[in-house]
Amino acid sequence: MSAWKSVFGSIVNNDIRAFGKWRMRNRVEFFMYLPNKQEQMDNFKILGANPVYFDELDKLIVPANFKHGSMEVKNELERILGCLGRHEGVSVVMESNELTICLREQQ
Repeated sequence: MSAWKSVFGSIVNNDIRAFGKWRMRNRVEFFMYLPNKQEQMDNFKILGANPVYFDELDKLIVPANFKHGSMEVKNELERILGCLGRHEGVSVVMESNELTICLREQQ
């Protein structure tokens, strides 16, 4: 199983709704909600109109607060950190206003 699938599976299993900045290996960055239902992913990717493949994901940054125009999201960083605990091959770093998740060999 992909380490990313394990991370997202923990978030789904804990019924957490979060929004983050996704950074791909090719340096493309975008903002998107993390999956919150098992049906939103398979063994290789996040499903959707533009699938996100786990092996292309470099880093995920989850801010405590995100605001863009009328959109405002407050993420529960402590809750996300608590559910991620210890995942093989995953690094989770909590800073004052964001949580950074990446694979250990990519630190």
